[in-house]
This record gives sequence, structure tokens and C-alpha cells, in this order.
Amino acid sequence: MSVQYLYDTSSGIEVVFCEGTTFSYPAHNHVSVFTGGIVLRGAVVFTAGGAARICKAGACFAVPPYIPHQIEARGPYTLLTVCVPKSRLRDDWEALQAPLRRLLSVSGADLTRAQAVRLSEMLASFDTAPAHRVPPWVEQARARLEQRPEEAVCVADMARAGYISPCHFIRCFRRYVGLTPHQFQMQNRVRMGQRLLRTQFSSTDAALAAGFCDQSHFIRQFKKQVGLTPTAYQRACRALG
Repeated sequence: MSVQYLYDTSSGIEVVFCEGTTFSYPAHNHVSVFTGGIVLRGAVVFTAGGAARICKAGACFAVPPYIPHQIEARGPYTLLTVCVPKSRLRDDWEALQAPLRRLLSVSGADLTRAQAVRLSEMLASFDTAPAHRVPPWVEQARARLEQRPEEAVCVADMARAGYISPCHFIRCFRRYVGLTPHQFQMQNRVRMGQRLLRTQFSSTDAALAAGFCDQSHFIRQFKKQVGLTPTAYQRACRALG
């Protein structure tokens, strides 16, 4: 199995190339990026919005921010994923073509020209308008857990802002965000850990800065969501300026 995380510092585009992996990604969403992927070998079951489909070699998928989705392995597969910041996608898409082509070239992925064009067109076709409006108290809680995941939070306090019970708050949050508040916070703590590891933080320092009580908890959550240990992830990362 080979995994590469390639990041362009100027545009914020990230390319993830997993070759021969059997990792199944649990339910998650992307809070700040539009994501497009193409299966190059093998097959996966891709589930988004409650609908599942089998993606075989050559199949593409696209996911806007906040849409919960998961990937289930059907044996070894090779997958290329491109993540584009939602703020940049609203700008001139043409300006992102050069860094995207560079990342795809460096990844070594065996993409045909037609596949590369299809992936680019799929990303360019995203509607950047918000998918739906959410209640203000859900949006407030979502923003807090997204922007400051390392902070300790109390569900009862967040529920009080909406004048509802904690149980009803959790149900409403999951309805609009796709994950429970705890799942969403853990996901964003791991994402924060990823960003810190890319800047050469040690695994221990990244764990503490991201709000984990100890390094072992960080490693368990990280491997559950990313499929790699923090140390292996750090080795797989490469920034291109």
C-alpha cells in the first residue's frame, strides 16, 4: 500500500493518492473543501446522502462541504482524491488549473487525459451556494466545533442556545450536519492534528494542541479516520510551493 498527501501552498489544493489500499473511511464530511475523486483500480462502495453505489475503475464521485459520506473497500483499490478550498473555488477556476495539473503530475497517478479532464470539469461544475439553511443555533454550534475543535464543549450549553433539550439538540445537529456533535468535533480535532503535523509538529504536541487528553487517544482517532498513524501521515505529506 502507498499513500501520498500532496499540498499546494499557494492555492490550498490537496491531492490524496492511495494505491492498493483496503482502508474503509467511516462516515465524515469536509467542512471547508469541495472534493472530487476517481477510482483507478478495484472498487469501493461510496455512500453519500443515504444513497450507496458501487464505484468501479473509472468511476468518479463528487462531494460538497458538509455532506456526510463514507467509502467502503471491496478489496484493494487505488483512489485519487482532489480537495479544493471552497473559498478558492468561488474565485477564478482557471487560476487553479496549473497547480492542479502539477499536483496530479507529481502524484504519479496513472490518469488518462480523459480522466484528468473529467475530474477537472467535475470540480468546476460545483455549485458554491450553500446547500441549505440551518437554524442559527445549529450554525453557531457547528462553527464553534469547526473553528475551535480543541476547546472543551458541553452539549447542554449548546442546546440551551436553542432553548431545547440536549437530546433534541443532538438529533437536530445530526440532521443538518450529518454527524453528532461529538463525531463532528473528533473529526475536526483530527483535521487540526493533520494541519499541525504538516507544519512539523511532533505527534505529542499535535495531540495536545488539538485538544486530545493524551497521545494514545489521538493516535486511535487519527488512524480510525485517516487510516494511518500520525507519524506515517507525516511521512506521506509533501508540500509544493
